[in-house]
Amino acid sequence: MQINEGNLCDTISAYVDQMGHIHVADVPGRHEPGTGEIQYKKVLRHLESCGYKGLVGYELFPLTDTKSAVQAIMEEC
Repeated sequence: MQINEGNLCDTISAYVDQMGHIHVADVPGRHEPGTGEIQYKKVLRHLESCGYKGLVGYELFPLTDTKSAVQAIMEEC
């Protein structure tokens, strides 16, 4: 969505009632949080403030290794 539209928080606000599961990967490269342009803490706080109760799954290609990717995910939550 970031690549095609940008404005993630505005799109979340408009469609949060239709979301049940979100897949996450940073842009560019589909790597872990912190490797690209998405401000994950802001986006995750916005999801929560909009009342999102669904799941967030990380579907990414680790930039280095799985352990480092999991650590990056946990730091952004």
